[in-house]
Amino acid sequence: MAQSRGWQSDWQRQQAAFAREEERQRKRDEAETRRLAREQAQAQATAGSAEAERRTKLLEQRVDELNTFLVRGLASSRVVDLNERRQSPMIHAPNLRGLDQPLAPPQWSDFAPVPPGALSRVFGGNSRYQLLLTQAEEEFTAAQQAHQEQEVDRQAHVRSIRAEHQREVHQALAAADAANRELDAWIAGIASRKRESLERYFLDVLERCPLPEGFPQRADITVDVEDQHLVAQVELPGRSIVPNVRSVSYTRSRNELVPRARPEKESAGLYRAVISQMTLLVIHDLFASDPRIVKVSFNGHVSATDRATGRPAYPCLISLIVDRSEWEELVLTEVTPDQCLRHLRALVSAHPFAVEPIRPLVDFDRSRYAFVQGIDIVADLDHREDLMTLSPTEFEHLVRQVFEAAPGMQGWTTQPSKDDGVDAVIFNDTPLTGGLTVVQAKQYTQVVGVAHVRELLGAMEDKKAGRGVLVTTSRFTKGSYELAERLGRIQLIDGPGFAYMIKDLIGKDVIIGRRQKKS
Repeated sequence: MAQSRGWQSDWQRQQAAFAREEERQRKRDEAETRRLAREQAQAQATAGSAEAERRTKLLEQRVDELNTFLVRGLASSRVVDLNERRQSPMIHAPNLRGLDQPLAPPQWSDFAPVPPGALSRVFGGNSRYQLLLTQAEEEFTAAQQAHQEQEVDRQAHVRSIRAEHQREVHQALAAADAANRELDAWIAGIASRKRESLERYFLDVLERCPLPEGFPQRADITVDVEDQHLVAQVELPGRSIVPNVRSVSYTRSRNELVPRARPEKESAGLYRAVISQMTLLVIHDLFASDPRIVKVSFNGHVSATDRATGRPAYPCLISLIVDRSEWEELVLTEVTPDQCLRHLRALVSAHPFAVEPIRPLVDFDRSRYAFVQGIDIVADLDHREDLMTLSPTEFEHLVRQVFEAAPGMQGWTTQPSKDDGVDAVIFNDTPLTGGLTVVQAKQYTQVVGVAHVRELLGAMEDKKAGRGVLVTTSRFTKGSYELAERLGRIQLIDGPGFAYMIKDLIGKDVIIGRRQKKS
């Protein structure tokens, strides 16, 4: 019994030792699992933090690019040498595919049998040799014939390859010659100020404009070759060009990347800076690419969706007209873009990020027509604000457009005038007070006196017109007002009144300065 109890005691001790060791191993395994989990979590946190930092840095780089692309773009040359496009095809030797060398003819030595020796001749070697010789001669003749056939085939292949190569050379030279002739015609058209050639050239210039990635490349150009006035309608980037995320952080507890939204006000400011820079850079490129252009009109549109109809829309966000002389006074590397546009009297959407449209200063389609068919002086007034700088013809067109915009006025007919004014007859369909009206306009700096009122009265009697309007860019004498009041059928409109009409009827702000003396 004592031995049995001793054996059981030893077994129990062993089991307890095993249990203790298993418990220690379990704890070691749990500790290792916790260590691996900590290491994995730390690795995830490190990777997550690095990824968040990487994405944030990319966002910052993109914002920096959007804020500074004007200055970077100004540093590159805008000299466009179309002669660099002249084609001169590379002419390579034909690839004869190893057939350029004649095939080696068969050699008799490769076929001739070995003559028998003295001992072989004793045992009938001559007979065997003659048989072998005859067989060798037949094989050599067959080889020569095969060689001749192969050589004929080789030469035919070589001729075919050379002929095909010659055709390809002729085609390449002809294509290059045609392209160069077209290029010469294009260059000549630019030199002679041909509108189609100029429009194609300026579109090419805009394709080279160094804009950031993701900017649209859509543009339309028209040129008034008489006035060297270029009108550009350019697509601006949409609001999605501005990253809507400002930064990215990593949340360790959830093991996820968390984007931080860019504030609306910051996005709107960045978007305004983007479209302002693009406007200035495009105009810079257009002026820099052709020193003969004296004026650029720019309309910046954006592709959008009309919220009222749900249909695609192309609203205008920026519009301006600028002369080269004014443009060349700018130091574009130092300007604040949106302030520069205000200095240039640009019309800019009050809320471009909300795609709030404006009415362009120059209607691109109407300008294209006007450059061919006539003069649309109204579209130009926001640039040429001083009425006294207009030519007599331009002034006449302005007066016509102002009165045509008046309610009820129609049937404008201009009569020959003896001075810089306008003598026209219009029909007013307004009930009771309507009928024929004679309009005279004096682009004067001196005071308009009674004699001009009497002159208008004579024109009214000649045309059997019931009413008369006398417009001037200056002012009237007291006697003029008194005579017009006594007559009761003549209306006097002085310079401020005419400026108000322009503002009221066609929405243009103008000033009236002094007529510049012709040099």
